[in-house]
Amino acid sequence: MSIEKAMELHNEFINILSVLKGKPFEVKETESILVITLKSDLSLELLEEMAKNINHFDYSLNPSSQPYNDAIEDIRLGIEKIDELSSITMHIEKEYVFEDIPDIDYIFFDLKYALSNLKNVNVQDSAYKLNIGTFNINNIETELIRFINISDSLGSRIPKIKINTDVIEYLKFYLSNNRNSAHTNWYNPYAFSIVLSEKNVDNLLSQLIKSEFYYTMLDCLSDKVDGDAYIIRGEKNINLAAEIEFSTSNYETFLDIYLFLISQKKYTEKYIIIKKVISLYMNDNEDISQFDLKLIDIWKTINHYYNHYIEDNIKEFFKTKDQLLKEAMSASKVIYEQTDKVTNSIIASILSILIIIVSTLFRSVSTISLTLVIVFLTIFLTFSIIFNFITKKSSLARCKLTTNQFNHFIQEVSLIPSDEVKQIRKTYLDEPFEELEKSLNTLKWALIIFNLIFLIFTCIYIGIETNFFTNINELITKISHFMTFLRCWVKL
Repeated sequence: MSIEKAMELHNEFINILSVLKGKPFEVKETESILVITLKSDLSLELLEEMAKNINHFDYSLNPSSQPYNDAIEDIRLGIEKIDELSSITMHIEKEYVFEDIPDIDYIFFDLKYALSNLKNVNVQDSAYKLNIGTFNINNIETELIRFINISDSLGSRIPKIKINTDVIEYLKFYLSNNRNSAHTNWYNPYAFSIVLSEKNVDNLLSQLIKSEFYYTMLDCLSDKVDGDAYIIRGEKNINLAAEIEFSTSNYETFLDIYLFLISQKKYTEKYIIIKKVISLYMNDNEDISQFDLKLIDIWKTINHYYNHYIEDNIKEFFKTKDQLLKEAMSASKVIYEQTDKVTNSIIASILSILIIIVSTLFRSVSTISLTLVIVFLTIFLTFSIIFNFITKKSSLARCKLTTNQFNHFIQEVSLIPSDEVKQIRKTYLDEPFEELEKSLNTLKWALIIFNLIFLIFTCIYIGIETNFFTNINELITKISHFMTFLRCWVKL
């Protein structure tokens, strides 16, 4: 469908509303469908007038199953009675009829639905602003959305505009910290943050965007929404009454508060300060218009409290950092102690082996029995396995406990930059732990090598005791003689 056809549909929509003017009709619009319903005040004259204006909308008379014109004819002839009809419904499947319009993500006939239905938008490409088509408005752009007058786009392409990279990063930060599950990539305060050149545009869409910004910000700051009231728990609990129409004269100040909240990290600290200050200024059951009047003073006080918070934290910063370093050094010391224990175990094992070998060499070979050698090998192998298991398990368990204690302390500290914490962790935990693992591997391989040496020693001893090596020498000699014979035979 072309943009010209979209304009025809909108004109038909306006004509239908003019026919229904003064009657209790309902309009419901989502990103994919538009429905107009009239459930009372039905008359033959109204149905005939509707038939003149409906060309593209699908319509139905409920509960009649007949085509619209046939139903009207039956009523005119008295075959059916108008009282038997409960409602008339007209609708358009927008998702289908507008799918061929290029560069427009969504089209809305009613402005208020264009904003509230952003919760349901599922456009995956979040690098570009949404292009939302509307009718008979001035084009307005926010940080995430472009509201485009369809009639201004006749005969021209509508470009896609990239979202500012800083906005994308700040939005990710906001969504990761915000507790309101209804906020998405396309429905959040940034979606209603009008760009600088158009903030002072005063028209219906601009006012709706500003109002929606207030709603999303109060959603963000509220602990819960109870009916028509936002409940904010700060220095005291307040119920802020919601309104359909309210003052947004201090929209830019409220926008400054939002940008302050999502910039320079420390989201939780700033979030708490904002709520406390709002609760100090607001009385219970005041409304959004009264809140708007106090926004300038609220913003000044937020800055004052935050600056004092920063000053106090700077004083505590070095004290906290020193404590963190002490905790890290303590953890590092425990790990190095475990490494030293493993190293000492390796040295002790080597010395034990040397003592056993030396003492064995000074004994007469004739006094060493095969049984004694096998028993010794079995005992040493069993000892090596148990010793390695116990040493490794105790060392790793102690290090894990120390690391968990350090991690718990880190979670309680919010002042140290994450990069600095990462470097401290690497220096005092990760690198010492790597050394410990190397020492444990050295111990394991040392014990394996010692056991292999004793195994070889045992095999040699068994060979001597059973004259195995003598028999082997005789076999080698006979094989040598046979090979000599073969060589001579080949020469002949």
